[in-house]
Order: sequence, then C-alpha cells, then structure tokens
Amino acid sequence: NNIVKGQTLRVKPFGHSGSGSAPVINGTNTHRVVAGDTVYNISKRYGMSENQLRQLNNLSGNNIHLGQVLNVRGGTQSTPVAAPPVVVSQPAPVITVTRTVEPPAVSATPAPVSSARANTRDGIAWQTPMLNARITEPYQEGKTRGIKIGNGAGQNVLAAATGQVIHIGPLRNHGTVVIVQHSPKYLTAYGQVQSVLVSKGQNVQRGQPLAVTGSQPLYFEIRSSGTPQNPAQYISF
Repeated sequence: NNIVKGQTLRVKPFGHSGSGSAPVINGTNTHRVVAGDTVYNISKRYGMSENQLRQLNNLSGNNIHLGQVLNVRGGTQSTPVAAPPVVVSQPAPVITVTRTVEPPAVSATPAPVSSARANTRDGIAWQTPMLNARITEPYQEGKTRGIKIGNGAGQNVLAAATGQVIHIGPLRNHGTVVIVQHSPKYLTAYGQVQSVLVSKGQNVQRGQPLAVTGSQPLYFEIRSSGTPQNPAQYISF
C-alpha cells in the first residue's frame, strides 16, 4: 500500500466495470452511464424513445456524464436471443437399381406328329401322307410318276417318313412342291399344296405336318435313286 509524493495514479470512474458493458442497478430500473454511452444508445438498449428517457430523468437535452445514474423504469431491455439453427432437410438420395432379367429359356416344341400305320422297307418306316385319304389317281408304271390323293381342302399333308426338307417351290404341272430327303437313296415329293408349314433344311419326323392342301388333290411321289416308285408298294392306303 506504499505510494510516494507526486506519484500520478490512474483511477476508473465510479461504477465502471472495466468490461465495456453498461452496468445495471436494481435489475432494469436504473442504468449507470459509462464511457461511450449516449441518450440514443441507452434508450435503444432499454426499448424506449429518447424523449421517454429524458422525461424520466428530467434531461433538457442529450448531456449526460460518466457515473450518472439514469432511471430506465418502464423500459424493456432487449436481450439478444440466438436464432434457432435452421435445419435444412435434405432429400434422401434415390438409388436406382437396374436389374437385368434374363428371358426364360424357350424349349423348342416339336410339331405334332400324326401317327398312322407304318410299313418298313429298306430300313425306313413309311406311312400315308394324308389321314383318311383316298387315291383319286393311281400310279401307272411308265405313264405316271406318282399318285393323287384327295380328302378335301385344308387337310394336313404329312411327312411319309423321317427326313430333311431339301426343296420348297413351284414345279411344272404340280404347283407348290415340298421335297423331303429320307436317305441317300429315297426322297418323297408333295405337290399342289397351299400353305407350307416347314422351311428348307428343316429336319422332320414321320407324320409331321409339312403343308396344307388347297382345292387340288395332293400329288405324291416316292423316288428311289431318282426313279419313280409305286407308293402302294411302300404304304398301306
């Protein structure tokens, strides 16, 4: 506590807190003036007009002094309130899953086979090329190469034996003709057909539909090594 004569001491104004904030006496009823205070900022701090502050304290103007206690009763000192954080809702990410669906395997369904009584000759099973048919023009050796079979239009023309389709197309005097190769030696021909149900190069089973008859009787041939044969010697009609 020692001081010397002539020493200069610095003192703060009475009531100064040193923090730079305005001291409040008795809650919000009075305010002690600190450095930097003005009538304007004090009135704003306590939510009143400058005239209200002057009237409460009998002030004729804006002159106030350090340490002066001002009546601020009736003011509404505003306390800054932190604004609530703004929460921005982000949409959930959309995940698109692409799934490749393989098509189901399709099994080849063989054409329906119309079974009929078969005769075997030279290791080949032979049957009639048309069910419930009648021969309208029989085979005549040296005069005809085949026979004609009738049973009306729209009848299925059947493979007389198992083999492979080697020709589809028109032949003179016989309209559209389907030819099936059964072995290196044997083939059969089906003429005057209207709707063809097979394709060239296709393997067919005995009794499998090859075509559909039109208005003309079916023309039918059996050839052995290129020579026309009597179908009645191979097939029971």
